[in-house]
Amino acid sequence: MNTAICTIFSKNYLARGRVLAESLARNLPGLPFIALLVDRIEGYFDPNAEPFDIVTIDLLPIPDRESFCFKYSILELNTAAKPFFLQYLFQLGWQRLIYVDPDTYFVGPMDEAIRALDTSSILLTPHRTEPRETDDFPTDRQLCLFGTFNLGFLGLRADRTTKRFLAWWAKHLYSECLTIPWQGWFVDQRWIDLVPSYFDGVEILRHPGYNVARWNLLERSITRDTPRASSVSTSTRYLANGEPCRFFHFSNFDPERPEPEDWYGSRDVLMEIFGDYGAALIAKGEREIRTWPYAFDHFDNGVEIPPSARLRYLELGEAVKRLGDPFRTAHGTSYYRWLMRLQRPAITGDTTIDVLRRTKRELALAYAIWRARKRARPGKGSRRAG
Repeated sequence: MNTAICTIFSKNYLARGRVLAESLARNLPGLPFIALLVDRIEGYFDPNAEPFDIVTIDLLPIPDRESFCFKYSILELNTAAKPFFLQYLFQLGWQRLIYVDPDTYFVGPMDEAIRALDTSSILLTPHRTEPRETDDFPTDRQLCLFGTFNLGFLGLRADRTTKRFLAWWAKHLYSECLTIPWQGWFVDQRWIDLVPSYFDGVEILRHPGYNVARWNLLERSITRDTPRASSVSTSTRYLANGEPCRFFHFSNFDPERPEPEDWYGSRDVLMEIFGDYGAALIAKGEREIRTWPYAFDHFDNGVEIPPSARLRYLELGEAVKRLGDPFRTAHGTSYYRWLMRLQRPAITGDTTIDVLRRTKRELALAYAIWRARKRARPGKGSRRAG
C-alpha cells in the first residue's frame, strides 16, 4: 500500500503527538507515522524514544530557512511548512500520505479515505456539510473568513496532479501564510477553497465520522457503538449520525477544562470522550510539555520577537536579505540592529518634529521592541543554538 500518516507540531504539542500515535497504533496498526518538528529539540526529549519517526524542519528544502522561520508565528509556521513536508515525504517514495493535526484522536480505521485515494488525488473534509438557519458557531460568514475545508485532515496520492498542487500551495505559503482572516488570509486553509476549481481528482469526503469537531457537532449526533471502556486507551467505538466515527479533532482543547463552551452535541457521550482524551494528555506529560519554550520565539540575545516585528520583516520583502539571519543580533547590519535604530529615537525622545515624521506603525513596532527588551531574561536566547 505504501501509505503513511503524518503530522506537524512544535515541542509544546508533543503530548498530543504521543496520544495520537497510540490511537493510530490501535486503529490503523502497521501504518507508519511520521512527525515534522517545527522547533528545536534542545534536550527536552529523546526523539528515539518516541512512538513515531521525527523529521526536523532543518531537513526540509525550504529556501532561506531562517528567514522563513522568523517571519511567521508558531501557528503560521506550523501550517506554512505543510506543503514542504509533504513534498519531502513524497520524494522519499511514499505513494499515499494522510496528514492529520496533532490534536487528532482516532477511534476507528480510515477505510473510506484509503479507498478514496485509489482514484482521487486530493482528499478534503469540509468544516460543515449542511446549511444552518441559526447563528451558532461557525456561521456561514465565519466559514467565508476561515475557509470551507478544515486542513486538520488532508489525503494525497503521489501523481502529477498532487505534484502541481503542492508546488502551487508551497509558493503561496512561503510568504502568504498569515492570520488575517478579514483580509482573506487564514494560514494554509483559505487557499484550499480554490483547489476544487484549480485541480482535477479532488474528492470531498462528507462522511460524518471524519474530522468530528466543535464546528460540526450541531449536525452530528455522537453515540456509543460499544459499551463504555475504562479509558480512551481502550476500544470504545462511537457513531456519528449512525455511521462509524473515525477520528475526533480536539482543536483548541484544554485538558484542564475538558468542556469548552463552544462544543455542542450529545453531552454525556461527548463529555466522556473529552474527559478521557484530557486524561490521556496529562498522562503523557501535557502539564510540563506545554511550558517548553519555542525555539523561534526569541532573538539570540533573549529578546522576545513581537508579532509586529515578524510582520514588518515580511513586509520588507527582498530588502531584508541584506540583513542576514534575522535571529542574530551581534552584527551591525542585523535586523535587530535595524529595529534598534528605529526604536531609539521613538523611546528615548527626539524633537516633536522627528517623532511626527514616523508612521504610527513604526511607533507601535518601536514600542513593542522596547517592551520585549524590558522583559528579556538573560541567557534565554542562547538555547536556540542547541
